[in-house]
Amino acid sequence: MTVAVVYFSEKDTTHQVAEAISEGVEKMSCQYHLLRVTGEQIVDGRFVSDEYLHTIDRCDAVIFGCPTYMGGPAAQFKAFCDKTSDRWDDQSWSGKFAAGFTVGSNPGGDQLATLQYFAILAAQHGMLWVNHEMPSDHEENIENKLNAQMGFAGVVPGDTISKRDVTVAARHGSRVALFSKRYSALT
Repeated sequence: MTVAVVYFSEKDTTHQVAEAISEGVEKMSCQYHLLRVTGEQIVDGRFVSDEYLHTIDRCDAVIFGCPTYMGGPAAQFKAFCDKTSDRWDDQSWSGKFAAGFTVGSNPGGDQLATLQYFAILAAQHGMLWVNHEMPSDHEENIENKLNAQMGFAGVVPGDTISKRDVTVAARHGSRVALFSKRYSALT
């Protein structure tokens, strides 16, 4: 089983989450590809790296990630998403598992809107969405502190994600890998 973790990270906080998610995938004895979208891959507002799309074509699952900016996904990641319309035309990603993650600098920073965007993108491709199953509460020691069931959502007020978020992100990656493995065993 192979999982693509495709993401944009201006600062390294989203990258730290992507690494934690990849560690969770690896714990399930699955391979992964870390595919970081960069500004150099965007020309005249369009994402131009077909290599990433070909890599995703060969994967069993895709985990989308980027920071939440101004209530939605970062423009750089949206440029990547727009490029995937070639795959939408023939539904070549249909049946793959998909999930998402995002970070913001505020607890009420509209991270859910970014996760919903990812879920809709996955639905357009005919992909199967894997949610985040961790319960939440208002207690200080709860792991899912933002009550995000749609995917992983973290708050990073500084330059480093918390140890708790590393653990929760890894668990999310493991969940996606587990669903992919279970599905593969059925087919």
